Amino acid sequence: MNEILEINVMLGGLKPTFLPEKDVWIGVDSGAEFLIDNNIQPILICGDLDSFDYATYKKILKNTRIIKKENQDLTDAEFSLNIIIKNFSKVKKINIFGATGRRLDHFFGNILLLNNSKYEHLEITLYDNNNIIFVSKLGVNKLTNNKEYKYISFVPIFENTVISIHNAKYSVENFKLTLDRANATSNEFFEDSNIILNTNKKCLIIYSKD
Repeated sequence: MNEILEINVMLGGLKPTFLPEKDVWIGVDSGAEFLIDNNIQPILICGDLDSFDYATYKKILKNTRIIKKENQDLTDAEFSLNIIIKNFSKVKKINIFGATGRRLDHFFGNILLLNNSKYEHLEITLYDNNNIIFVSKLGVNKLTNNKEYKYISFVPIFENTVISIHNAKYSVENFKLTLDRANATSNEFFEDSNIILNTNKKCLIIYSKD
């Protein structure tokens, strides 16, 4: 298990209608039930387990480790990331599903984790049926043209964030993002080009489709 480089995590939010063709999954509370019901056996289940019916699924969890959160100091999502760091030391990429929809407090908590310095050595991305969400790097970012997603947006998480966008439908140079209103959303890819983003501070990048 220590050789695993990429892990998928299923949280308890709005469940996707698609699943990637990757075989390493961690289920968090009701996210574990969703995986099992879709014929995916997670290698690990964690969380406070208040919404996981262990009695129903215990017969098919012989090779699945279960780690229960003993207090509410951490959200289930943050707890799962800490478990991954502790048990899968070589993981570099974490794909999180079920992080959006339903409870807004959970959604904003999951967004904040993307900018947590504890996880800056990891590539963490949130996925749902309509969005891909991650945090940029400092400096130059090459954003791959994904034809399934029409829109791309840039959202500041720090004051005085200045970006330049090239090869997009709306290109800008040294453009200051604002924290009190959206002023860099709903941009679009131009033909087959990849977008080049240059930013002086990290920002949220959101691929979206209707």
